Amino acid sequence: MTKPTAPDPDSDSIENVHEVQSHRVATRPSSGTSGAILFSSLRRSSPTATTQPEMNVVLPPNTEILERADRNDPNHRSAMPSLRASWSEAPVSDPITEPAGRATELSLIPTTMQKRDRLLLLRMDGVHAGQVIPLNEPNITIGRHPDNAVVIDDTGVSRFHADLTTQGGQVYLVDRGARNGTLVQGTKVTGTVVLQDGDFIQLGPRVGFRFSVTDAKQERLLQRLYESSNRDSLTGAYNRKHFDERLAAELAFAARNKSSTALVIFDIDHFKKVNDTYGHAAGDAVLRNVAGITMTRLRAEDVFARIGGEEFVVLLRGVTIQGAARLAERLRTSISARPTMFEGRSIPVTISLGCAALLASGEANEATEFIREADSRLYQAKNGGRNRTVAE
Repeated sequence: MTKPTAPDPDSDSIENVHEVQSHRVATRPSSGTSGAILFSSLRRSSPTATTQPEMNVVLPPNTEILERADRNDPNHRSAMPSLRASWSEAPVSDPITEPAGRATELSLIPTTMQKRDRLLLLRMDGVHAGQVIPLNEPNITIGRHPDNAVVIDDTGVSRFHADLTTQGGQVYLVDRGARNGTLVQGTKVTGTVVLQDGDFIQLGPRVGFRFSVTDAKQERLLQRLYESSNRDSLTGAYNRKHFDERLAAELAFAARNKSSTALVIFDIDHFKKVNDTYGHAAGDAVLRNVAGITMTRLRAEDVFARIGGEEFVVLLRGVTIQGAARLAERLRTSISARPTMFEGRSIPVTISLGCAALLASGEANEATEFIREADSRLYQAKNGGRNRTVAE
């Protein structure tokens, strides 16, 4: 039998190429070798590209063509003529650079400009930094006394510190003889000052505002930014950082006014079992439901925060231990009576609560002791069987 001869790989015949591709070569393992290499044959396929007729060169006007003097000169890289031309010089109608139907102009969708008619004060200090105060009323009073439209709980601010009057689109600031003064852009106010967009207002040594003229869209954005920096994204309650700052402020207020401050700490009983039984999405739904019920039972001045996974706290201004215990019982009965509905299933939960009250004296460790007392009573409620309130 005649041994087949492999086709010449140097041949430029298309038939030879396909013949090479269809040739199978196999190497079998032998003594002292391992493994095998197998080149599978390739299917013969028709070319996917076709040769087009030679296209004429499109030249811009006055293009200089330099013919090569000697096509056989090895110093020349090509026997074709070279073109001293730039693409930037090509005519607009060039069919290569400007194919028909191609969009060459960009159009921008005009946006509707909103009217900048919102007058705002932006808080620039302390726990309230970023707070947005719309100046919707023609006359607004600022000070430490609760009767003011804008109440500032800071000892450096006078009880009735300053007035803001809006008239004809202008805002006028008047100092009311405040002990520590009012400054606008670093200059002390002695009479009436017309505020300009961007002015920085300082009340006393620590409190600052920025006056801003903006539109409705930006006002909403500023409100959302302030809320997102202070609130828990899942439940809408305040976060731990905001609670710690507010607790210090409330204790200082209680010390100045010789009033009581109360604290209610609670968490959800057997919350891990809820996650294990129904899933974490159901657990999130339970947290939202508990927080929603709680917020409907509180006053505007109360502070409600999430300080742990399933642990919450309520800070109550001017409330005694008896008042805190009554609120705790209302929360406990309301939450146990309203199970969470999730994907058609009812998930009942209960809470355990610990209460504490304090007549602040201004001592440095008051906040720590205050939380520790309420937390200790919470654990008494849990160890006593859960679903109960301990206030003593």
